[in-house]
Amino acid sequence: VCTLRGADSEDWTSGEIQEVRDEIMNGLEWWANREPNANLTFTYSFEENIPIDYEPINWDHIWRDLWINDFLTYKNYEGDFENFSERFYEYLNDMRNESNADWGFAIFVVDSSNDEDGMFKDGRFAFAMKGLDGGGPYMVMTYDNENYGIGNMDVVAAHESGHIFGALDQYLPCTCDSKDGYLYYENQNCMNVCELNVNSIMGNGNVVAAFANGLVDIYARGQIGWQDEDGNGILDIVDTIPGIYLNDYDDNSE
Repeated sequence: VCTLRGADSEDWTSGEIQEVRDEIMNGLEWWANREPNANLTFTYSFEENIPIDYEPINWDHIWRDLWINDFLTYKNYEGDFENFSERFYEYLNDMRNESNADWGFAIFVVDSSNDEDGMFKDGRFAFAMKGLDGGGPYMVMTYDNENYGIGNMDVVAAHESGHIFGALDQYLPCTCDSKDGYLYYENQNCMNVCELNVNSIMGNGNVVAAFANGLVDIYARGQIGWQDEDGNGILDIVDTIPGIYLNDYDDNSE
């Protein structure tokens, strides 16, 4: 939770901050309750009232690096803007070590309680930035998340953290043969005449209802590694030995 330096149009209240805390924890614990064999737990560290130079909700979402860079500088992860990603991963790694965790990601929440539509100027309101196979580094939400409202921030947090873990969107323009995650699963529950068509937290149908009913389809589960194809009680994400292949290389340089 960041606070603008200077004149601004949004001001966090203590009540709003507590709402954000509760909703985020509920959204992440939702994943922990979906698969006992995953032994998934979360450790939380909340940063509040971090001074920044921008009012994020009044900008397009693509300008996020500017105010996130302010956050990193405030936390003493300083450096050239060009090495922004390196500094961000350094921050996350330090947080991971401090919490004795396996991995970590950040959630930035932009105040939009006074904004007319709860969206950035280009119409975005929630998105995740992640590595090729998931694992972070961060996601962004607005306080209102457009029409979802603060009361459904847990739903939005659950959906976006699905991306962090490697799951793809299942609403159009998704494609059935798109693959993602450590196990490189297809997106066959995409709303595009695929092999499966069931409601899921990743967007095939009503995500609010999917959240309420604990619905994660088998393809989204595969993308985050929650499959057990040999039935030994160990999820494939930790029961699969990665294959390493090296192609012959001819060095023709003189």
